[in-house]
Amino acid sequence: MASNAKNIIKFIENIEGDIQKNLGDLYEEMPNGFFKHLRRITPLTKTKMVWNINAIKMNRNLTGLNK
Repeated sequence: MASNAKNIIKFIENIEGDIQKNLGDLYEEMPNGFFKHLRRITPLTKTKMVWNINAIKMNRNLTGLNK
């Protein structure tokens, strides 16, 4: 019974270690992969998306869309 519990604990530790390693790898690759795809050119306007919230607010103020 005790050996089964130890085996289960070791299995869970291995799985959690793999998950943490994969998350670490994912976070390291985010700037070059995930976020790069977010900055892709939009299909309708053929321009890149502006992610700067201050620039978005300024454009709203200039165009009178600020509600």
